[in-house]
Amino acid sequence: MAEHRILVTGGRGFVGSHLVDRLRADGWSVPSLDRAAAQHADDVRADVCNLNSVVAAMTGCEGVVHLAAVSRERMAKAHPRDCAETNVLGTVTVLEAARLTGISPWLLLASTRDVPDAGYAARSVYGASWLAAETFAQRYAEDYGLRVLTLRLSDVYGSLRDHEGKLLPSVVRQALQGRVITIRDEGQRFDFTWYEDVLHAFRLGIAKLGSQSVAGFEAVTICTGRSIRLLPLVDLVLDEVRRRTRPGNGCPGPFASQSSASDLASAPIWNDPAPARKLLGFQATVSLGDGIRRLVEDARLTIVRI
Repeated sequence: MAEHRILVTGGRGFVGSHLVDRLRADGWSVPSLDRAAAQHADDVRADVCNLNSVVAAMTGCEGVVHLAAVSRERMAKAHPRDCAETNVLGTVTVLEAARLTGISPWLLLASTRDVPDAGYAARSVYGASWLAAETFAQRYAEDYGLRVLTLRLSDVYGSLRDHEGKLLPSVVRQALQGRVITIRDEGQRFDFTWYEDVLHAFRLGIAKLGSQSVAGFEAVTICTGRSIRLLPLVDLVLDEVRRRTRPGNGCPGPFASQSSASDLASAPIWNDPAPARKLLGFQATVSLGDGIRRLVEDARLTIVRI
């Protein structure tokens, strides 16, 4: 039987590392391309913008999951050129490598819910980079006959592999340490999606792309469809940490609310899970409350109170 191979770019990142582990457990051969040091025989240490490296890593693969990215909005704002180079040029490099292979592997692209609907401008450098990347993906699909599916991810959370500077890991860590939690923008809204639900969406996407032969571009948002503001989110975390704090060990410290302008402009969320449900049969199964419980349980085993 021929070996089934999928290339995962960004395979050492939060979502990427979990996806690589899951696909290998499923029996796939999964070369992983990342700038971080290799940890597995199939890992390739390379820059996703290096066309020769990507072509070599893609050789013999029937599909590509493209996760290599500047994936944090604040990092994108602080380093806009790096964001554009990695998110836009990196995506174009993967698309071009797929075109050059001659076997036209399918491409599953991880994007963001920050990509605006048609007729609207991106509200951030981060969203603009993925709008451009998706535009190139659609053109490659239509002009060169590639099969491309884009999953627009929404506030993925839930693992200790996540970046500790992201919102939920940071709030959980501060709460467990009894520190004051400062809120800079009470109006921000989020639609948090548990990472294992996201992994399931990728597996559904892989199955769909592997079963179709017709070229084209499609995009859906992977989300719960339920948003929450920052203050209620912090309350959920504090309530869960207090519930798990033994008598005599103290409680999480209070949080201070500041109404000063945030680094990120607030915007309402209109995430719609219906297209992903229709296209892939995807539906998020882990509620935010359950996810926070799991995250706090995992984090409290590794975090020491100060």
